[in-house]
Amino acid sequence: MESMFKFILLLILSLPVIWFGIDHYSKWQLNQVCADWPRINRSLAGKSEAFPETKENESTAFLRQYYARLYLPEDLETIVSEYLDTQFERSNGKVTPPELSLSRILEQNKKALAEIVFFLANQPLPIWSYNPNTDLQDEIENVRWVMDINRLLVAQSLHLATQGKVELAWPYLHASALLAESLFRNPMLLSQMYATVFTELRLLAMRKMDSSVPDWVTGPNPDGLQFFFLLAISAEARWMLNMIEQDNLLDSLISVNEMLQEFGITPSELGIVTRLYCSPFGRPYRRLFVAGHLHKIKVMIQAIEDAGPCNPEPIPPIQDNLLPNWLLAVADSVMKPVFSIAEGAEDSEEDSMLRTYTPFLNKKLQMIISWQGTEMILAAKEARAKSSERAWPETVNVAESGCLYNDWRYQVREDGTVDIEYQGPYGEDSTGRMRYAE
Repeated sequence: MESMFKFILLLILSLPVIWFGIDHYSKWQLNQVCADWPRINRSLAGKSEAFPETKENESTAFLRQYYARLYLPEDLETIVSEYLDTQFERSNGKVTPPELSLSRILEQNKKALAEIVFFLANQPLPIWSYNPNTDLQDEIENVRWVMDINRLLVAQSLHLATQGKVELAWPYLHASALLAESLFRNPMLLSQMYATVFTELRLLAMRKMDSSVPDWVTGPNPDGLQFFFLLAISAEARWMLNMIEQDNLLDSLISVNEMLQEFGITPSELGIVTRLYCSPFGRPYRRLFVAGHLHKIKVMIQAIEDAGPCNPEPIPPIQDNLLPNWLLAVADSVMKPVFSIAEGAEDSEEDSMLRTYTPFLNKKLQMIISWQGTEMILAAKEARAKSSERAWPETVNVAESGCLYNDWRYQVREDGTVDIEYQGPYGEDSTGRMRYAE
């Protein structure tokens, strides 16, 4: 009995020594992982050096003022999204006038939208505030409101096109393009997601236009897209470092769960183990867990850079683990609200990092593919407009961008109709993004 008591006492006295030993080792391991981070060419742990804080400029402040003047009913998202979805499901140039409810919204916002278009075309691009130490929920609120502006800009362009005012419709799409460009420059993954959505809507709307293509219309730069996308992944990795020292980490996880619900993703339960993990006692273990995930992100970024921006093949699962698999599996189940955000994601051999970021990588590539199709469609429509017989050209010559261009098929049928279809990777799509027939 006395021996058991001594053993228990020795174990209790040894726990602080063990804890401090793990704490020291976890700091060393994390510093090793953060050193020489790809894309930024310096340590990821450098708060001000890796991702300096930025403040929004006057253009963003003025844009907020314009937004405050817009008439935005509670069901705005539903009304506008249903109209845009209806138009873009057709894989042709047909566009129909909006329903009465949307017509009224556009009419009430006509003056404000025109002012936004003029402002964006004549002032510096908006710069969005970014703080690497800010809670993720704050960053979400920082850019979410811009989605309303973009939806209205695209809807107004289609509305003007149905009235035969195509020349007046193009500036609204130009304003949408400028908003997307400003978001692409923001080092936050959510901004990249919004910018991609903005670009997709604009490209689909451009296919409905019949007039000559304005000079401002240029395709996305694949290298530039990859640069900002990988920078955003690195910024998110930097946010993981903040998680280690947070005293209110549990509150942040609750905010992340709320965000997942908004995106229709089932949130994870925050049980006793997670709460212990979020306590000061769990800090060295959080540090080890983050180091393991940052190592995988670092390897993934390098693999994506080596493959190039136009690689249609998926990045293979990352087998190079910094920590034992059992420790990663336990930590992943505890911290699932932060890192496993893919809906329906199940534990499998598939790497969780790739499972999280693959949809975004695919979206980036789909956007490049969609632009190539749009470029071909616009060139064909412009050649048809110049034809005395209003006939589709037999071939379309457009500059190759170096990304999967040969997978687009252009064919003029015997009945005089045209069929333009993408037949390469990621070609399955129900919205008409990968096909045009008229």
